[in-house]
Amino acid sequence: MSAPPLPPAARAFSPGTFANRVAVVTGGGTGLGLEMSRGLAALGARVVVASRNENHHVAIRDEAAREGWRVETVVLDVREAAAVERAAADVEARIGPVDVLVNNAAGNFVCPSERLSARGWRAVVGISLDGTFFCTRYFGKGMLARRRGDVLNVVATYAWTGMPGVVHSAAAKAGVLAMTRTLAAEWAPLGVRVNAIAPGPFESAGAAANLWPDPESRERVRESIPLGRFGGAAEVAAQALWLLSPSSAWVTGECLVVDGGMSLGRGRFLSGGAAAGPPAPAAEPAFATEPGPARGPAAEPAPSGVSRPSEFERLEALVRAAAARHGFRVEVTGWTRKTFDVYLEHPRERSSEPMAQIESYATVDGAVKVLDARAVAFADDLRVAIRAAF
Repeated sequence: MSAPPLPPAARAFSPGTFANRVAVVTGGGTGLGLEMSRGLAALGARVVVASRNENHHVAIRDEAAREGWRVETVVLDVREAAAVERAAADVEARIGPVDVLVNNAAGNFVCPSERLSARGWRAVVGISLDGTFFCTRYFGKGMLARRRGDVLNVVATYAWTGMPGVVHSAAAKAGVLAMTRTLAAEWAPLGVRVNAIAPGPFESAGAAANLWPDPESRERVRESIPLGRFGGAAEVAAQALWLLSPSSAWVTGECLVVDGGMSLGRGRFLSGGAAAGPPAPAAEPAFATEPGPARGPAAEPAPSGVSRPSEFERLEALVRAAAARHGFRVEVTGWTRKTFDVYLEHPRERSSEPMAQIESYATVDGAVKVLDARAVAFADDLRVAIRAAF
């Protein structure tokens, strides 16, 4: 009986490439994280997927059960240093020494810097920068003691190019890139490699909904990619697996850009002075896959066309009025092309997560997504107010 086919990201590698290794992948249940988790597990690693939301573990657990992979899941908020320290100790005690760490957990939303709240800044920097350090610090401690291990951090090219609308994420990712190079130099004599990967825009449901939600914006993003097409999560994951594999044993402190050439710029002229036009879309390689569920830390289109300020201000006024009626303090952290997050807080009850999300391009339907059960009555009230106002 033939062995089942490997996941797309793993097909360029020999079976058993990560045999007898324990790998921890934060944010490893969706999007790029899921593809990396699948590849590591299929190539023999015992994988621990860590995410804040237990629902994000369902897909990898189900697939692991079908395929016979060794996968465990842990609910973990990487922003909490004490929780990360406990998780690292628990994984080592129950499963074994950690050989591979992938810092993939991240948060992001598009927001002009003058509207970015302190809470919005803190939420993104807390996950992307603090969380990466806490995980590297506590899971890396065992690697240093054993004088072996591989760490991979997921960053973005706007860490060095900049990008309007994502100052919080750009600052965090720049910090992670500096951390990558610093720890690579510091830990190399102790046998631990630290690298990074910077993906460009790849196909995912989450990125499409927030960053290129309509055909026109999607085409603008595609035209900014010299290779003429979006990437696939499996394509990016394949490069991540290479950076973690023995094939890259002499590589440390590197940031591998996987973006179809997007960060290079298009240029204005071909050789000989002819004006350069967009290339025909390049053929997608055979191992690329259909879009999967993902958040968008890797996608980098310009946030042009975000929700009109006049519309946003009308919605914000309705949000604040509804919050006052229900005894909440409110903070609106910013908006993407379609939505903005709403933090609600009782005077004696703090919340570190958004409780509701407003579909700002669906105002006629009063689309309010409830993210926390405590916001149900608020959301019902707000829907009525939006329908009446629009």
